[in-house]
Amino acid sequence: MRTNSWPLIRDFINGKEIGHIFTRKELLLLASLRGIRSTTMDTERNALIKSNFLKWVSRGRYELIRKMPEGITLSEVITIAFGTNLDYLEKVSARKERERERERQDKKKDKLC
Repeated sequence: MRTNSWPLIRDFINGKEIGHIFTRKELLLLASLRGIRSTTMDTERNALIKSNFLKWVSRGRYELIRKMPEGITLSEVITIAFGTNLDYLEKVSARKERERERERQDKKKDKLC
């Protein structure tokens, strides 16, 4: 069974205090416990560095510069890293619209029950 690694890494990193330094080995251990490939974890870590959530300190060591917004997706992080601010805002807007639609559907289901 494959596990979605993004919520795992997002929660791990957001659970740390700003300025906390952690190692790549910690991320790889977390990944191996959940059956996630190390290349997946490295890709996500690199996107976080390029989007200025993490900073490279030394070989295999990273510092948390700022916490990620609640509910941010990997796609949004990649857009921050490699896209424009407008692209990011469009993705956030689309995500929030999906969340509102999901809430509306849940309310309809609750009324039917």
